[in-house]
Amino acid sequence: MTKEITEIFPKVERKYGFADAQGNEVTPCIYSYASEFKNGYAVVVDHERQYRKFIDATGKVIFALECDFAFPPRQGKTIFRKNGKWGVIDIITKKVIVPCNEYDEIEWFDEDLRSICIGTMKATYGALDDEENDIETEYIMQDTDQELFFKVQKNEKWGLLDHKGKIILECQYHRIVMCNIDWKDTKSISTETFYLEVRKDYKSGAFDLNGKLILSCKYYSICAFRNNDDISKRDNLFFIIEKGCQKGIVTVGGKEVIPCEYYSIYRTGNELILEVQKDGKLGLLDIEKWNLIVNCEYDKIVFQYDEDDDNWFYNVKKDGKWEIIMKK
Repeated sequence: MTKEITEIFPKVERKYGFADAQGNEVTPCIYSYASEFKNGYAVVVDHERQYRKFIDATGKVIFALECDFAFPPRQGKTIFRKNGKWGVIDIITKKVIVPCNEYDEIEWFDEDLRSICIGTMKATYGALDDEENDIETEYIMQDTDQELFFKVQKNEKWGLLDHKGKIILECQYHRIVMCNIDWKDTKSISTETFYLEVRKDYKSGAFDLNGKLILSCKYYSICAFRNNDDISKRDNLFFIIEKGCQKGIVTVGGKEVIPCEYYSIYRTGNELILEVQKDGKLGLLDIEKWNLIVNCEYDKIVFQYDEDDDNWFYNVKKDGKWEIIMKK
């Protein structure tokens, strides 16, 4: 007969504390939970489990919040959950930014800016791999200290609030993404340099950062660009759009400039020239005069810049042979 095991081992609860870079203790191991320090604060849980407490680098409790969960604050604000709903509060002023009674989820909206891909741009600058494929270049947004946006979810739809909790976009969208218009300027977030791409009923559209509609949700995909450097104007802002597996170009408001007849449209190293593809062949499109300057007859087109001569040109491939065109 097998002997029944009746011995019970005591449960050991893990505790957390903090030490500085030299290993000196800042706070003793008294917390059942402790986040990492971010922006000078950490979130901890001690014996008062109903509270999430915010401590500074000295271990001093700055604010205690009765909730189920809270993120480390940014710019003094924390996103927290209580009774299944999410809210936002300023831990310094104790002011509620977003009441915890409406939204099913809240996120820092600018988290995506750390790895934002600037549209569907292709910047090869003459670079090819061993198999003569273009080397794609991805432009990355740096971290920002500018005012925050909050992406909020209600009934499985997303909306957007500003840093004061004011509604920018109602919760009507399956996706909201912040995109860069002027891909050279990634140092600041403004209506002139960024826009909001939204997706509703499987179609994409665009708003400015103040929530003003600039392109209705009726395209499979969109990507904004300008045809000159004046970022203060709207009449130089255009969108590469996709409808029915074909791409074209429209203005703000959706007026057609180039009909949807191309399989692809890409930026090239010359900001005033786009690469277009039709019937499996490549050509070049002038976006000042909006006309095709190189017919779609090439298998490969590569922009190249010669620093020694301060000249740019295109290497094109047709019937297995390369040649240079448009050398300036």
